[in-house]
Amino acid sequence: MPYYRIAKTAELDLLFNWLEEQLRQLRAANPEHAVLLNYLDQEYKRAEIKLTLLEAVLALNDPNFEKRADKLSHDLSRYIVPTANHYVAGLQCQGPHGRQVRKVLLRLCQRLRLDWIEDILTCLHRDMAVLAEYRGLFAIPVFFGPPYLLETILEVPGIYHEFGHSVFARDEVFRQHLSTIVKTHFAQLKQQHAPISPDQKALREKEIDGAAASWGALWLAEIFCDLFASYVCGPAYLASMVDLGRARGFPPYTLASNSHPPNGARVMVSHFALSDQQRQHPTVQKIYAAWQNFTNSFTPGQDYRLRCSEELLKSLAQEVNTLIAQHLPNVPRYTKTPTELVAARHVQAGISLEDLINAGVSILFEAPGEFANWQKSARLLIA
Repeated sequence: MPYYRIAKTAELDLLFNWLEEQLRQLRAANPEHAVLLNYLDQEYKRAEIKLTLLEAVLALNDPNFEKRADKLSHDLSRYIVPTANHYVAGLQCQGPHGRQVRKVLLRLCQRLRLDWIEDILTCLHRDMAVLAEYRGLFAIPVFFGPPYLLETILEVPGIYHEFGHSVFARDEVFRQHLSTIVKTHFAQLKQQHAPISPDQKALREKEIDGAAASWGALWLAEIFCDLFASYVCGPAYLASMVDLGRARGFPPYTLASNSHPPNGARVMVSHFALSDQQRQHPTVQKIYAAWQNFTNSFTPGQDYRLRCSEELLKSLAQEVNTLIAQHLPNVPRYTKTPTELVAARHVQAGISLEDLINAGVSILFEAPGEFANWQKSARLLIA
């Protein structure tokens, strides 16, 4: 007798009964999330059919169907975990502040023409992240962020980075093109060397292959999201990245993560993403100088210079700007230079979030003594 499989199926049946009741209660308590809950109900019904099939397969008591039963069981477990841990728990915990942030995020997605996003669940208890895809759906992302998300304009640009993950995950063209840029770059490096011995050549090619391997799907996703955020909110994202790179004092050139490129590369690529006019603006130059003053205390190693050369980062920035314009022509590029100080001091209701955070960057870098009071007033404009 397949005792474990029978026991596991009984547990799954129990969890499905629990989940059905939770979804019923959540629908009554969250009328504003009707779209999201409709999707959750649809997925519940699909999964419930699989549960019925699993019970029927086990009732056959035929060893030939054991692998089929295991696959169904695994699929059902993979359904329950994100549904319960992210959506059910998130809906249960989302308070008035989370609902307010949700409205801000939905309006942001409308301005950016991310039309596939129909509803957003906000969970404000951790560092920023996004669950962009749920069982093949991109319409109902879960957005994670800190409880002080809207309290400082240096935090807000990270929102655009997170929605970049929805863009990147939804369309394979971005990963394919960036991967091609990386492969071409490192293939050309192999051809650029003085005459060397076969052993030296083999060692060099091994180092280059290792550097190229760093640029897997995770690094490409993060760099794309930095470039997407730079595309849609301009200099404010560069300022946010400089703050991210400096605030915790992490060495900018350390190759310590398989999921994120070093901060040095991320800041540089965000700078390359700006237009010439934006980069030449005095405020942007101050922002980038703040980063350079920090990095002067560190020396990039050979591994970093090989993996994250300026040439490669510039190519990636140019490619993403072109790809977004071609494949998402309705997504607006933020082409303005930082707000002049007089105008930044007098921001008014109705200003877009993108203009507001860029005005805040101007205050922060041109009149830092005024920033605290400005931020308190500006916070009221983020409705």
